[in-house]
Amino acid sequence: MKYLIALMALVVLSALVCSCSESTDPMPDPEPEDRDYVLLVVDPDAGSNGEVIVVDPVTGEQEVLVSGGYHWYGDLAEGRNGLIYCTDPVNGEIDVFDPSNGEFSVSVSGGHIRPFGLCGIAVDDAGALLVPVHRVQNTAVQLLRVIPGNVDQEVLSAGGQFYDLYDVKVSGAGAVYVSGSSIQNRRPTATIFQIDPETGAQTVKHLSASGYEYRQFDFDRSGNIWAVEDQVRVVKIDATTGSSTPMTVDLDSVFYTGIFVGAADEVFVSRFSTHTLDRGIQRFDRDAGTWVWLGQRDNFMGPEGIIAVDRSRVGGSM
Repeated sequence: MKYLIALMALVVLSALVCSCSESTDPMPDPEPEDRDYVLLVVDPDAGSNGEVIVVDPVTGEQEVLVSGGYHWYGDLAEGRNGLIYCTDPVNGEIDVFDPSNGEFSVSVSGGHIRPFGLCGIAVDDAGALLVPVHRVQNTAVQLLRVIPGNVDQEVLSAGGQFYDLYDVKVSGAGAVYVSGSSIQNRRPTATIFQIDPETGAQTVKHLSASGYEYRQFDFDRSGNIWAVEDQVRVVKIDATTGSSTPMTVDLDSVFYTGIFVGAADEVFVSRFSTHTLDRGIQRFDRDAGTWVWLGQRDNFMGPEGIIAVDRSRVGGSM
């Protein structure tokens, strides 16, 4: 994540009502391989102060869906109600918007959610938001369960083996995983944990042989993990052997900040660089074993989180 580390006072606990109703009634949740979808990509550095950009996963066509104003988006997830929830790391809040029209407001702030402490976000089977709160100086590292549009916040898991946390995913079977780091041999080591959704118990699923932290990750249909390690490389972790294979070449001034694996195992990464033409979204070409660019790279400043949403739910011309 590309935001300053600072200590700020916790804002007053609030849960502002979104102009789009935050009903917990679930939307249809199909994940067919022939799903007609678009990518939603958050770019906290684009526009005035952050944008959500729609990207066609085949043609690379792009369109701005949400212009954040003073909201700095980090990651996003689709709620069971069809709304999109975004972490705002700088302001320390979770925002929500309707993908059909781009209208957004603050869903949750305050409590355990603090400025500069948010990263990933996911939605569990009950429709609650799962949010890792990462290390800011000596503050607590924990995984929160948050009810959308409500003041209810529960610490699902904290302490234990956590050294830092960044991302969270919920599998199709309802299992909860978080990525970050633990202390191994007296140093931070990139770690993926499985979390018991009832007790919060932590189980180490994977330890990196050399990396310090896993920023973002996702699973393919075979259970393999695709992860961003230390922001400088993408690795694929074999579900059976646990072996890690680099899928990118380390390059100076190139940073990987988000990853998404689709229902048909298509893999997308967001990439940031000090060089304009090295910023944007890439798709992995399995036949060639290489990464290909999607659309115009100079539309992005610093893309991060990526999700897929059914095309029919997203407004605009695409």
